[in-house]
Amino acid sequence: MQEYTSFNKTIMFTPKNKTKFEKFYDKITYLKKILNPQPNKLPIDLKYFPLEKTHFKVKNYNKIKNKLLKNRKINGIYNFNKLKYKLYGKIVYNQGKDEIIFRVNFYKIGLEQYIVEFQRRDGCALTWYKHYQKMKKEIEHLLN
Repeated sequence: MQEYTSFNKTIMFTPKNKTKFEKFYDKITYLKKILNPQPNKLPIDLKYFPLEKTHFKVKNYNKIKNKLLKNRKINGIYNFNKLKYKLYGKIVYNQGKDEIIFRVNFYKIGLEQYIVEFQRRDGCALTWYKHYQKMKKEIEHLLN
């Protein structure tokens, strides 16, 4: 089974030249991904495309994810995509004058090694820095 992503929708399709066993194996692999989600491998080569400076290498991403989700109202997190392993957040400061849209990505880089990356997608950089420092302080004891 192959994935084709277009307009934020993933469509699964099977080429006609696959055997029944290959089709069955692809379906099992896809179900494993849904039932036991793991962060995806890092999609870029770090030599050429550096990550945001707001990333950390960790051994246990689940504790960080759970801590951020536990305090989701304080952190402004409103959605967690299980297949892509991303947290989406939006927070408003100063009675609605400053709004920040951000994302927390989880990537696998090796055996028991993960990267947690915080990205500001839109909003004031200074307000983002304050909010990022607050989230970092919250999870600091979980970092390696």
